[in-house]
Amino acid sequence: MLAEIHNKISQTGNNLSDRLEDKLTGDFFGTVRYLPLEIGLKHVFATAEFCHETVNENWPKFIGKEKGFVAQTEFWYRGEEGEIDVLITSGKVVIGIEIKYLSGISSKD
Repeated sequence: MLAEIHNKISQTGNNLSDRLEDKLTGDFFGTVRYLPLEIGLKHVFATAEFCHETVNENWPKFIGKEKGFVAQTEFWYRGEEGEIDVLITSGKVVIGIEIKYLSGISSKD
């Protein structure tokens, strides 16, 4: 439903398909935002890998300590450099998520 609200699905529904990334984004992240971090996104965030070894070492410790509803979720955030599918922020971290499902780097394969 979030995709519909944010006008990511056309009024006629002619852009619906099993590959619709915005629908997938809205359905998944729209649901898990109502779960405490330790039940929902913690399992997703625990799989993150970083370019810097120090961050790779510290991330599991950080994410292991976080509990409850510690973050805000914003969908299809538009900044100066473009739009990102999901922006998750807390007092300690900002996480940007771009969903790519069976497609190239742009929605215009």
